[in-house]
This record gives sequence, C-alpha cells and structure tokens, in this order.
Amino acid sequence: MNKMYLKCLSTLLFTLITIATFAQKTITGTVREVSGPLPGVSVSVKGTSKATQTDGNGKFSIAVNPDETLTFSAIGYARQEVIVGSQTTISITLKEDSKALNDVVVTAFGIQKQQKSLGYSTATVSAKELTEAGNTNFASALYGKASGVQVTTAPGGASSAVNVQIRGVNSLNYNAQPLYVVDGVVIRSEGQYGAAGRNNGGFFDDQRVRGNGVLDINPEDIESLSVLKGASASALYGSDAGAGVIIITTKKGAKGKGPTVDVNYFGTVEQPAFLPNYQNVYGQGYDRATNLAVGATEEGWIVDAQSPSGFRPNFRSYANFGPKMEGQQVRWWDGSIRSFSPQPDNYKDIFRNGLSSSANIALSNQTDNYSYRISYTRLDYEGIQRESGLKKNSFSLNSSLKLNKKLSVDVVANYVNTITNNRAYQTNRLAQSFDGFFGRNEDTNLIRDKFQTSEGYAWVPFNQTARNPAEAFVFNVRPNLYDYFWSTLKNTSAETENRLYSSATLNWDILTKLKFRGRVGNDYTGRNTEDKNYSQFPVAFNPPTSSTGAYTTGNGTYTTIYSDALLTYSDNISKDLSFSASAGFTSRKENYKDQSSGTQFGLVSENWFSLSNSYGILQTSASRRSLLKYGAFGILNLSYKDYLFVEGTMRQESSSSLPPLNNTYYYPSVNGSFVFTDAFKGALPEFLSYGKLRASYGVVANASLPYESNVSYGQNSLQTNNGSVPQLVLRVLMVMKTYSQRKNTNKNTV
Repeated sequence: MNKMYLKCLSTLLFTLITIATFAQKTITGTVREVSGPLPGVSVSVKGTSKATQTDGNGKFSIAVNPDETLTFSAIGYARQEVIVGSQTTISITLKEDSKALNDVVVTAFGIQKQQKSLGYSTATVSAKELTEAGNTNFASALYGKASGVQVTTAPGGASSAVNVQIRGVNSLNYNAQPLYVVDGVVIRSEGQYGAAGRNNGGFFDDQRVRGNGVLDINPEDIESLSVLKGASASALYGSDAGAGVIIITTKKGAKGKGPTVDVNYFGTVEQPAFLPNYQNVYGQGYDRATNLAVGATEEGWIVDAQSPSGFRPNFRSYANFGPKMEGQQVRWWDGSIRSFSPQPDNYKDIFRNGLSSSANIALSNQTDNYSYRISYTRLDYEGIQRESGLKKNSFSLNSSLKLNKKLSVDVVANYVNTITNNRAYQTNRLAQSFDGFFGRNEDTNLIRDKFQTSEGYAWVPFNQTARNPAEAFVFNVRPNLYDYFWSTLKNTSAETENRLYSSATLNWDILTKLKFRGRVGNDYTGRNTEDKNYSQFPVAFNPPTSSTGAYTTGNGTYTTIYSDALLTYSDNISKDLSFSASAGFTSRKENYKDQSSGTQFGLVSENWFSLSNSYGILQTSASRRSLLKYGAFGILNLSYKDYLFVEGTMRQESSSSLPPLNNTYYYPSVNGSFVFTDAFKGALPEFLSYGKLRASYGVVANASLPYESNVSYGQNSLQTNNGSVPQLVLRVLMVMKTYSQRKNTNKNTV
C-alpha cells in the first residue's frame, strides 16, 4: 500500500513539474525608441526578481509564464507593461518622459540617478539657462540659478576670474573653490597660483586682475550642469571636493535628426554696475581749520592773481569740503582757464561701454553605431576698462563609437586659444589711497588727455618742470588717477594661452548585470606673457642709480593627467529589493612650471624692450610644483519598492603633499531618501502630490597644497670672498623677502 502511494505521488509531482516546464516559455524581442533600437532597458517580470537588460541592438530574451507581465523601464522614458499571453516575441517602442528626464541627475563619477533616490542636495542647470543671458563664461551664468551657490565675478569681465562658493566659505585658506569635472575628468581651476592664490598680495602686488581655469569652459558646449552640495554628495571625490563639486556634461549628437548644423550668436553691451554716489555741490577743499593750515581761505580757496576770479581750488586736496561749485572761472592745474563746476560723471568716465560678441557653429549627428558633435566658438570682448580686451577661439569634439554589442569608446577633446591684451587693472589705488582721491570738479576727459605729454612721456609734476616746461603742471595734484591712466592706456600687457583638455573612455558590458568603465584624461595649458612699461621721462633726467620703464617676459606650463576605473554590478535581491555595488580607483598627477625674467631699476635706452636693456641685474625666477593624488572607493546602493533608498560610500585617498608616513586618509558617507507619497499612496490628502524625506552624513576636508605642510626653510646661495656657500632661510623670512621685492619692483615700474 505504501509503495503504491509513493508511486502515485511521484507520478503526480512529475506531471506537475512537466506541466510547469512546458507552461514557461522564452520571450524574445526588441525595444526601440522613435529613432532606433534602445540599449540598456531594464526588462523585468512584474512581481518577481527575474530581470534582464536589452543589448546594444535593443534585443532581449527572458523566460516567463503566459500569465505574467513584463515591465520595460529606462531612465528618461515612460515605463510600460505588457501581458505575455500567447506571444513569443514582443517589440515595443518606449516614449520619452519629459518629467523623468528632468528627474535624472548626474552625480559623482558620471553616475546617473533619479532625483528621488538622492539623500543629499543637488541642483541641475540646463543648457538654456546657461546661455540665454549671453554670459561670456558659464560660471557667471550660474548667478541665481542654484540655491546655496554664491557667484562673484572679479572686475574685468571675460578675462577675470569667477569665484563660486557652495554653501558659504568652506576653508579659511587655500582651496575655497569647488571641484570642476567636465565629462568625468577633473580639470584645472586655480592650481597655477599655488598657496598664495591670485591677486592676494595687496596694495603693492600685481594689480592686473587675473583669471582662472573655469573661463575656458565654453557655455555653448554645455548640455547640463549638476551642483553637488554637502559632504555626502561629494565625498567620493575626496579632499578635492571640500568646497563642493560642479559636474558638467557637454553636448552630444542628437539621434534621429541626421547631420545637423546649429548656429548661435549673441552680442552684449556692458556698463559698470555700481558707481560711488558722490555729492556734486562742493569742490576740493578741507574743513575750515585744515584749509587755513594749508594756506587757503576758510572756504578753501587759494589766492591766485592769474585766475579771473582771483582764487583757485586746492587741487592737492583729497577731500571735497571746499568751495561751492558755481561755475567760477579759475586757473586749472594745467594753466588753462576753466569753469569751477561739478562733473557728476567723472568717476563713470574712467570707464567705457564694454562689448562682447560670440558666434558658435556646431555639426552633429548620431546613429546606432556612432555619434559626434564638432563645435567652434569665437569670442571677441572689449572690457569696460579702456584698452583691455580678449579674443578666444574654442574648438570641441564629443564623439562615441560602438565597437560591438558590448564595447564602446567615447572621445572628448577641447582646445582653447586665448589672447588677452591689457588685462583689467585694479582700481584699489584710486579708492584705498589719499593720492587716489580726486575732486568732484575734475574732468576725467581732461586728465585722460594730459596723463602723457605730446612726446609720449608721463605727465610732468609742477616741481619737475625742467623735463618739459611747456607741458608741466602748474599746481600740485593727487597723482594716482594720472598714474592709473599711464598704466592702463600707455603700458601694455599681452598674454597668449593655449589649452587642451580631453578624455577617452572605454565602456564594457561584461555581463548583463556587470559593467566596467575606464577613463583617462589630460589637461594641458601653455601660457606666455610679455609686459612693457614705457619710459616716463627722458633718460637725461634719470637719477644716479635707476631709470624708468620695464620689460618682463614669462611662460608657464600646467599639466594634469587623470584616470579612473569603475566596476558596477546591479541585481534584484527580491521582487521588492534591488541593489548595486561599485568599486573604483582614481589617480591624478599635476605639474606646474613658471619662469619669468625682467629688467630691474628701469631701461637703459628709452622704450627698447629687451632683457639686454636692463639698467640693473636681471630679475629671474623659476618655480615648479608637483602633486600626486590617488584613491580607491566603493559604493553600495539599496532600493526598496522604488520609494526607500539608502547609499553608503567609502573613499581611501593618499596625497603626496603630506608626510609619507601619514598621507592616507578616509572619507565615509551615507545618505538615505524616503518618498513617503509613493509609500502611502491613497492614504494622503490629494493636494500632497510629492513628498520626500532625506538625510545624509559625510566627511570631506582639504588636504595640504604642495610644499605647504613640511617645508620649514629654503636654500639660497651666499656670495663670499672664497666663493658661494649655501644659505638656509627660514620660511617666514622668505615670505617677508618676497613681499619686499614685490613692493620695490612696483615702486620702480609704476
């Protein structure tokens, strides 16, 4: 009896298994979009953990039962479901979902995620938002586009640096700018200036307003821009991301349109945004006691028999508490007779209207096997500061080639040629010095005519008339405005910069759920400068130990080699729980070299700009800096029912700027997101369409810049009667010496 029972039971189980086996079948098919096959689409069996992805030709294969439902989903496309039934092949066309596209965010290392899955704050700015205002660089176009992002543009327009701060100041010194990543590659922003930074030397340092690397990123080539805020968002980039990250994705060929030519042009007019609000009633003069002390009347007039009114203003006064300006005829500082009247626009007239013109042409295409976009942009810019300008040529290539079903290669290259003439000059010597103040009665156009003589020399003070008796000033004046025009309108500064930043990326679908990406990139800049300061007076009037004029030439080479590798595996643990795990490695090598040579104590022969024409011993300098950073990282993502998301990351990093035995550190982060409107559908009020809770924790900090953490002294050579010997100089003394040299150089050349 028992044997008969077991035999019947075995027969029944075999029959059921056979029925189930024959009931299940393999479905094949193709997923397409409007313009062609769509790879990378997730094809899953609803309510189970079975899933696959379409290959490079949009094809898939999966085993299902007739009563099951297939779900097709891809980022940027509307999800669709199909009941299998009696079908053996299924072909489906997915439609783009504009809302889904807007919800896609490019995060660290180019990983695309849905906005709702992020447990940290980000902001995305579109190409249209970056270009619609006609800004000459993308960083200025960020102004007001992303919350928590403060953009400050240095005066000088297209050639001047742009400061970007994400969530305020993140460091008291050193790197306070975000990390810029273009198509996955870290590019140079301000590394060429070293620890001192740019334009930080104060009143006696370089007065030209310097630029930074982000000016070379062409707004016309940007497809989208993501701002990663907070430590958790940027922890995967380690110490470089202490001030946040800006990730830029450039434009690619558009699919389905065939070869396309796009032409864009914009032109803008610039004016000074804010000017001092001065009174226009009283002219130059001091308070009553000071007026009397300097030999003027209580009101501020100085007796002058050659003035029609018998008086003249005190042109040396830095204050404007003097006589009322009522059109009195007085003798001016150049000896002419002029009206003592207010000049309400004299500060505005220091500047001019700036003009910018940008033309872009792009050729693009995308097919099933390749895509490309080739772009050229020409920017011509004349700044609001007279004689300053810039010409920039930008070339870009963004291409992709599918080698086979599993392999593809992306090649991106950008070449930028920039010629800058008379980079904008700071006006702090007009606003931060008594010698820079000038009266409300001064006509700027007159000063601009008189800052140099008819012979091309600098203006002649009242107490040095022997240089040019006919054109010497009659009265003493505050000199800085005249010197400012000499520096900006007479002296010249020319810069030529060539920059190439590029990358090559290999994408390999090893298995359906296992993907590999390897990337290598470079950023090279070659820079040449030439400054000419003209002789201020004939060499016959030189003092015994110096002359006037100066000539300086310099060059710089800045290179960055970047590489990264990323291996990602993703799968479903159950029908409700999915995960992805990634491991990666990054490295970056930076080299900065600068050389400069210049005359000292003026030029021997007037206006012969050659290093051989130095009055004193030539000043030469050369500097080099290197930095190596590398790190390994891991990422784990969990998703439950597409409304609860958790991510954890860890990065181990090493930097050559720290002591060898203590140069490795770790940056962990964790974040989570809970979309409660999806979790409690039907249980919430109708007016609450979307709601999410998020939380994050991360650690990010700045590493030391090169040669800042463990350098206590430098070595010079000391000349003695018995030859040269090494001289060790404490670092604080080196800094003081450098500052003193800058100050003395400025006195001799301005």
